[in-house]
Amino acid sequence: MALFWDGIESLIYRHGADAASRSELAAALAPHFPGITEFGEFGPAFDHAKKLRNVGLVWFDDRDAVLPLDGILTQLGKPAESKGWPCFGVLIRTGAPLSPEACLALQGTGRLLMTVEEGELENPGRLLRLMIELRVLYLHALGEELFPRALQESFEAFAATELSRVSIRFRERLTHLILAPGSEVGLSALETLGALWAPVLECVERKAPSLLAPHPFLKDLLQGIRGSRIHTLGAELEALRSAGSLGSSCPLGKPEAADPVERRVARAWDRVTELAREAERADREEDVA
Repeated sequence: MALFWDGIESLIYRHGADAASRSELAAALAPHFPGITEFGEFGPAFDHAKKLRNVGLVWFDDRDAVLPLDGILTQLGKPAESKGWPCFGVLIRTGAPLSPEACLALQGTGRLLMTVEEGELENPGRLLRLMIELRVLYLHALGEELFPRALQESFEAFAATELSRVSIRFRERLTHLILAPGSEVGLSALETLGALWAPVLECVERKAPSLLAPHPFLKDLLQGIRGSRIHTLGAELEALRSAGSLGSSCPLGKPEAADPVERRVARAWDRVTELAREAERADREEDVA
């Protein structure tokens, strides 16, 4: 799972925790994050964030008596945000009193992804489930930040003349299936976003490149995923689905294939064909409507 967080630094700031408990948390999280550092004082934590300017995830708890919790999250995220990269937070609840005003202020930042109980982080099984949930929440929040919903809908509407909504959703769900927990396929957060958005972005780029020109970040995302097996195989499967040619066995890979994307699709073929049937039903419903 660490590959997902490549290029995104994580920071633990726990003012009320002793050095040993901070180190234990850092050790527990280290297998999931390629870069994570722990601090007990705000000054060094902020200096670290300012030096790196790529801290995208902050773990902090409810015991800080010096700074408001929303201030901790926004201040530690400022260096990355100054580069146009959003920083999100995970609040660790230790049982310290937390006023309704503090909760509202935290929610008001738009940057709090989840709240976890301290004990959950000490349970390996629960921690793994939290990491999976966090990945989903982060991906959604990052996508909304970098490719706002209004822009997504505008691009989808423009692409609709040659790319149906059913086709878009099938490709999205197929990508999520290929990258599901336990899969051997590893993509970073940005590569994952690229894989999810590539069908629409390619269509816009082909039909009206001037619409994509003001969004160099989206162009870079598309370029980063184009030609990858997850991208080409998704297009091939959608073509087969649209033609009604998906059979009972995977025509594009084997369970023992060398390529991990092909292995994943072949081993999950029953689920792939189920997604295709659901897409076909959606197609018929759209035709009736």
